[in-house]
Amino acid sequence: SPHRGQTFVTRKITRAIGRIVNNLQSKLTLGNLDASRDWGFAGDYVEGMWLMLQHDTPDDWVLATGETHTVKEFLQKAFEYVDLDWEKYVQSSEKYFRPNEVEHLLGDSTKARKELSWSPKTSFDELVRLMIDHDLVLAEQEKDFLNDARVGMILTLLGIYLVLTWIFASWTRPFVIMSIIPFGLVGTIYGHFIWDVPMSMFTIVGLIGMTGIIINDSIVLISTIDEYSKERGIIPSIIDGSVDRLRPVLLTTFTTVLGLAPVSYTHLTLPTKA
Repeated sequence: SPHRGQTFVTRKITRAIGRIVNNLQSKLTLGNLDASRDWGFAGDYVEGMWLMLQHDTPDDWVLATGETHTVKEFLQKAFEYVDLDWEKYVQSSEKYFRPNEVEHLLGDSTKARKELSWSPKTSFDELVRLMIDHDLVLAEQEKDFLNDARVGMILTLLGIYLVLTWIFASWTRPFVIMSIIPFGLVGTIYGHFIWDVPMSMFTIVGLIGMTGIIINDSIVLISTIDEYSKERGIIPSIIDGSVDRLRPVLLTTFTTVLGLAPVSYTHLTLPTKA
């Protein structure tokens, strides 16, 4: 189903294809490409559930397509649909291999077909196309969002600069304070690289939040140092100001990070499920 979680391999593939077509992603990393699964459309299975509820007596039934396809087959069908060569974009990593991998899964729905008159209506090829079409639209929306977000980020930085010029009554000092922002990007880029997560709209939200943290903490710290420097030397002012403002700076940072934690948690790259 197009609504399946992005940690499941089928959705991870179609989601990546949408982003690759829209130049938002260049590579897709998966685990075992030879694992074979019986994939079917969720809508067909929901119909089967409804038929079970209409049956006169409770019983157990298996809903399955009766067909099995490898991850590699899914890749071939999906990339062919958008006229791309999957081998140019897909790489396999042992990081995503399961320690107890079941190579072959195939369901037998004979009983459900006989007693419930149920059968899957969506073929494997149709399922692939359905998921690709959905994620192509989603990737286009994400691309539009990222384009708008870039403009928004520029306006945000301009707004921060103007606020800093007002606070410190200087046109040059804000540049010194804002020069720390790129250092915050290092952790973001490194984290995306380590987890093999492409930059997305959630990245932009996190970057904006992180920028706010850095600037707010800088204002608090610099203002305190300026106040102390009126009565003591610059070095003692820096030391005393850093010590005194450490607690509020940490509280500001932790509360903002925790506020963004649900977004980060739901989009972590976990070991791919079939």
